[in-house]
Amino acid sequence: MSIKKISFIPICAGLLFFVSCNQVSKTDVTLKDYGAESTVLNIEAYTLTNSHFRTALWTGTKLQATVMTIPVGGDVGLEKHPDTDQFLRIEEGKAEVVMGDTEQSLTFVKTAEKDFAIFVPAGKWHNIINTGDKPLKLYSIYSPVEHPHSTVHLTQEEAEEAEHQFFTTNYFHMNIDLIQLPYATNALEPAISKQTIEFHYGKHLQGYVNNLSNLLKGTELENANLETIVKQSDGAVFNNAGQILNHNLYFLQFSPKGGGKPSGRLAQAIDAAWGTFENFQKEFETAGAGLFGSGWVWLAADKNGKLSITKELNAGNPITKGLKPLLTFDVWEHAYYLDYQNRRADHLKSLWAIVDWKTVESRY
Repeated sequence: MSIKKISFIPICAGLLFFVSCNQVSKTDVTLKDYGAESTVLNIEAYTLTNSHFRTALWTGTKLQATVMTIPVGGDVGLEKHPDTDQFLRIEEGKAEVVMGDTEQSLTFVKTAEKDFAIFVPAGKWHNIINTGDKPLKLYSIYSPVEHPHSTVHLTQEEAEEAEHQFFTTNYFHMNIDLIQLPYATNALEPAISKQTIEFHYGKHLQGYVNNLSNLLKGTELENANLETIVKQSDGAVFNNAGQILNHNLYFLQFSPKGGGKPSGRLAQAIDAAWGTFENFQKEFETAGAGLFGSGWVWLAADKNGKLSITKELNAGNPITKGLKPLLTFDVWEHAYYLDYQNRRADHLKSLWAIVDWKTVESRY
């Protein structure tokens, strides 16, 4: 029986997101996020009415429903939800569904169309491609929640940008997979060369990811996020987890369109702590240049938003001191030696030209 044939029952109950005191008829479709209250609605009508790439329809504390429209020839986007199972149902159109254990090995391939359901296990790479001659209309259910309340993504490009921002601001919940750089390996030149990116990201960070994956097998931290691992580990596990978290923050804070100065609350906090942004820059560079051996220099905030510059040796991160990391410069030699040899101070000065202050501000 399709949902459109169900008669509405005037009761308040908790059957997923379909049963409610507030009933919405098929002729009264108002696309919005109903997650703040119990809700009854005709899910087919809402799915067919939606014209955006993604619209959040119901966002609870442990479950979320979104409706999606994929244009002809378009796709949902190849992705993986490490800890989230997903259910999708097609209400109109035709699609090819692919899944696999890696991005390069999508061995599960099926055709789906109207009234077909799709179940995606956590940890599976997957994509849904519109292979029909009209927009693909579907709805999706996540558990736990994947997107902020009232999310509306007009296009796939907007969705990808929003998800990147969500990732950079929720870095504590990162898993240990190798991150995808949001820029080409030569995009940060001349501050950081393509060769350095290929070694620093492609060799060093990949090595930490491989090491940690092996170290965690069969341990109680095997499925934990990076924040938990860094806070609860020591020795080799801490060293590799800390380096993954540090490098993720480092690489995601840069942009070929970076530079300039911060704005808003962060700019005000910097002025309150150091008088001017230029004074902050000088002190930050001095701290990084003066750190003995390998490590990181950080701009961090306490629980009240007060800023400080901290120096951490090796894999250290301010979260172990109860602080929130906002900005970091890597002073391990592998971060700069190919480009600057022993001129660490020159390397530090060059990085201001590629700092993406919007990303740093979003962490504050």
